[in-house]
Amino acid sequence: MPQRPTLLGARGVVASEHYLSAEAGLRILHAGGNAFDAAIAATLAEGV
Repeated sequence: MPQRPTLLGARGVVASEHYLSAEAGLRILHAGGNAFDAAIAATLAEGV
């Protein structure tokens, strides 16, 4: 199994299958959204 780097976050973390969906969730967090908002954004981005 390939190893992935360990990442640390000080203001929030979003994990998903693809980096672009994680970025969508992270943008929601940076814009003032909460964890639920970020989860919805990441899930919707996964479906695209």
